[in-house]
Amino acid sequence: MNYKLVENLEDIKNVSMMSSIIWPIAYKDILSIEQIQYMLNKYLSIDSIKEAINDGYTFINILNDKNDIVGFLSYKLNVDKLFLSKLYILPKYQNKGYASKAIEYLRGFNLPIELTVNKNNKKAYEKYQHLGFKNIKSVITDIGNSYVMDDYVMLLK
Repeated sequence: MNYKLVENLEDIKNVSMMSSIIWPIAYKDILSIEQIQYMLNKYLSIDSIKEAINDGYTFINILNDKNDIVGFLSYKLNVDKLFLSKLYILPKYQNKGYASKAIEYLRGFNLPIELTVNKNNKKAYEKYQHLGFKNIKSVITDIGNSYVMDDYVMLLK
């Protein structure tokens, strides 16, 4: 497994395109299609990814041994922790250990890892628990357009 920094427009377009494939499947039973589209535009459009990078977030493409892109992650390094903003694997590559290996990659920073996960995303929540993350609190965040993110905050020390 390999990792490639998202650093040019083509890479950014690939992340946005992958998101448009992954999100409707991942969140179909959790969020309305309208909210999914709103969030994709707000957080994973080409312009919003560029803005996130300018705000200090790092985006990484996750590659398999054949150098095919299988997913991506995004994180922000803070003084005392790493905030994992996004970790998504394309459907045909899920359940093959890529997410677990990505977490191991992030553990290499030797900082606690914090993330948020939708309270109704049981699959992701259980995966993070399996990887050692602990639920430390519950948050509801207004994201505009009458939508909220209803999440657990999880921490891996």
